[in-house]
Amino acid sequence: SMIETCFMSMTVEDDESNIAGFALLDDTPCQISAVDGAGTDWETWFQDTYTMPEIDSSNSLWFCCSLTEPESAIMAEILRTTFSTMHELQHLLVFVPAGLTEESAMLLLQPFEAHFHQLEPTTDEVAPLGHWAAASPD
Repeated sequence: SMIETCFMSMTVEDDESNIAGFALLDDTPCQISAVDGAGTDWETWFQDTYTMPEIDSSNSLWFCCSLTEPESAIMAEILRTTFSTMHELQHLLVFVPAGLTEESAMLLLQPFEAHFHQLEPTTDEVAPLGHWAAASPD
């Protein structure tokens, strides 16, 4: 299961000890985790797409799952816990699958919008069909 194999998982509780947030972080985007031998293949795609050599597998993790209450303080606590636990970590990344509708993308990104910014691609090229970062053929 993802909880057992991810790099880091955490929960955030509210004042009444109810779970208000949950996150799974891994060293690869979850879209690539099922690809045998993929390892750090995301780095090549990432550098080809965004040209940001300061971001690599030695200092970055990916959100593979995030379930939170809508308050921005919940994500702030997840971020605070993550960075205080892992001092060498510099970047947390969220993969937005190609081909999502605008409404679906807004729902996916809602917990992150107060704390993250969108990276702009440095190329117009898209991943070929069959590539883990490509749009679904549907």
